Amino acid sequence: MTTATAPSIVAGTYAADPVHSVVNFKVRHFGITWLRGGFSNFDIKLVAGEDGALTLEGSTPVQDIEFPNEQLHGHLMSPDFFDAELHPTLSFTSQDVTLAEGGEATVVGELTMRGTTKPVTLAGTWSGPVEDMGGAQRIGLELAGEVDRNDFGIAWAAKLAGGQDVLGRTVRIEGEFELARI
Repeated sequence: MTTATAPSIVAGTYAADPVHSVVNFKVRHFGITWLRGGFSNFDIKLVAGEDGALTLEGSTPVQDIEFPNEQLHGHLMSPDFFDAELHPTLSFTSQDVTLAEGGEATVVGELTMRGTTKPVTLAGTWSGPVEDMGGAQRIGLELAGEVDRNDFGIAWAAKLAGGQDVLGRTVRIEGEFELARI
């Protein structure tokens, strides 16, 4: 199922401009602060049909996770977390995209991570369209949502002496995309 777009978006395919787009995640560390990471290489496309229907799809190689510590990056690639050798790609496919006239955006879809597919809802804002310096139409889309990493088989856990989790279960996913019509 897809939802009609605001009338100002011209039908076509819009791809994320990698220079002006980011995908990040964060998870609680020791229960007191956020441990953050991101993706250096991703493919995001929004398709607006002639009938106003919208779809959003994206994927990223697991190996391209950017993380501030190489040792921790290696642990994320291991079977304790993403198991990158067996599951090299993360992907998202929408079932419902709503871009409301007031700038609110809601995307309901399925996230596939570590060979497991689960529903996820992302919410945020959209803006535009604008015509860039080359004449292409661009729109902005900012989305965020949360997933429980255990739902995807990422169940590594450890406790501190005081009983706090070393790493939280809830992962916040955030994306900011400048999408250009191709």
